Amino acid sequence: MKPPFILSAMFLASARLFAGIDQAVTESTAPDTYRITFTATAGTGPVAVFASSRADRIDTAQPLVASATSPVTVKVPSAQRVYFHLKPATGPARVTSIRVLPLDGGINFRDLGGYPTQDGQHVKWGLVYRSAKLDQLSPRDYAYMENLGLKVVCDFRMEQERARAPTTWTGPRAPEIYFNPIDTPAGPRRAQQAMTPEERAKIPAGLAGTYRWMATDALPEFGVLMKRIAAGDTPMLFHCQEGRGRTGLFAALVLLALEVPRDVIMQDFMLTNDLLLTDEALKKMSNAMAGGRGGEPSIESMRNQLRISEDYLKAAFAGIDEKFPTTESFLRDGLKLSPAEVTALRGRLLEP
Repeated sequence: MKPPFILSAMFLASARLFAGIDQAVTESTAPDTYRITFTATAGTGPVAVFASSRADRIDTAQPLVASATSPVTVKVPSAQRVYFHLKPATGPARVTSIRVLPLDGGINFRDLGGYPTQDGQHVKWGLVYRSAKLDQLSPRDYAYMENLGLKVVCDFRMEQERARAPTTWTGPRAPEIYFNPIDTPAGPRRAQQAMTPEERAKIPAGLAGTYRWMATDALPEFGVLMKRIAAGDTPMLFHCQEGRGRTGLFAALVLLALEVPRDVIMQDFMLTNDLLLTDEALKKMSNAMAGGRGGEPSIESMRNQLRISEDYLKAAFAGIDEKFPTTESFLRDGLKLSPAEVTALRGRLLEP
């Protein structure tokens, strides 16, 4: 299994076009122990590594270490999430953290931060999270998430899905639980709508067709949530049942709106296989997949059922490209974002 912190050569090559620290990747190697890998252009000098409880500022006076070479290993005892601020002698600082949050009951729970854009900016850490269902979060998980400061938790699931695995938030500061159900092309809500035979014939078959359909015909629901992010309803967590279909597509749409290269978006999309198809994660999913009726499916059958393919996101991109000639027209005519909202979205989620 490919470790989730590994980035492709193409990812790193796209970052090297810009001065300073090209990319920083953080891996948790043991309790309270982190391995930070970075690349820096010539002349940046030693890189000072600061630990902080916040992504937007450094809250410690002294660096953990200063090094001109990578990787570095640091120990930071903390029961909460840690962000690392890498400050070179010259050039801008870079923030990094672990992408996948270490939650006992969390499944496919991760941060969209750190990805580079086409013009050399980076997605801010700690503002937008994606996940699968949340019904198995433990008291320790809620304590760990306390410093995430979540304002909104958006649930893309339909009513019957929520009934099988309800979210009952038990943290001390409850975020807004926002239901924004996304139906499938042949799902119950769509089936209740009056459709002509010609319209029904256009409903695509297969999972690739479903992704393509969601990327073009479910945009009003996705657009509402994008508007909320642009308005400042962050930090935000969005999720569905497995964190792969509706969640995976919306994550891709957010990164697309921020002008993250499509090959990088695909990497985030495919990371779901590494996180969702483990025996541990599949056992957590088994009861929900059985519909709460018992007789849970086998781990191997679930693995085959839940595995995603690059073809799914490629089909979504193909549908977008066919319907919208540019990213800006997709944001304007598909997601119904005004120019001011696009500017606000990128201003809130991007940093140099």
